[in-house]
Amino acid sequence: GVTAAGQYTSTVQAAALQVTSSTLGDADPVPGDLLTLAMCFDNVGELTAHNVTFVTTLPTGVTFVNGSITVDAVDQDDDAIINGDETVDNGNFNSGTVTATFPTIAQADGTVCLSFEVTVNEDFSGSIQFNPSVNHDDGSGGSYDELTPTVPTVTVAHVYAVTLVYSGASLDDTTY
Repeated sequence: GVTAAGQYTSTVQAAALQVTSSTLGDADPVPGDLLTLAMCFDNVGELTAHNVTFVTTLPTGVTFVNGSITVDAVDQDDDAIINGDETVDNGNFNSGTVTATFPTIAQADGTVCLSFEVTVNEDFSGSIQFNPSVNHDDGSGGSYDELTPTVPTVTVAHVYAVTLVYSGASLDDTTY
């Protein structure tokens, strides 16, 4: 609008996504453990976010759990993707990459939550770090900046099996 002496003001409205939670599950996993990556995206902007796409490549040391993708606690048909079919629902897994697409996230506190599970590989030890990205547009093709959510890094400790073999008449109170 016009304010004074030919000055014009305008308000730019846009969708504004932020990650409101990001967890990876167990802080001290060991090989064989199940980890759940869970993230919620909140649109705090004035406009609806369109064509929201979450993408992450699985890091070394984990295996995707078939059928584990959920969006707002609803199972997604990622089985179809693994078998080479088209995307049926919002989430899919293909060639080591998890992708979830949301047609819209409403303005003013619209929220969508995504989760999926991985298993820590049996012979793996070291750090596991996911590096997801989230993109969206304004509904008319204009792209917004990429959001790179931070996911906690977890370190997998190698577990060694120790077998104590005793050959003797009896064990006493000695600590081994």
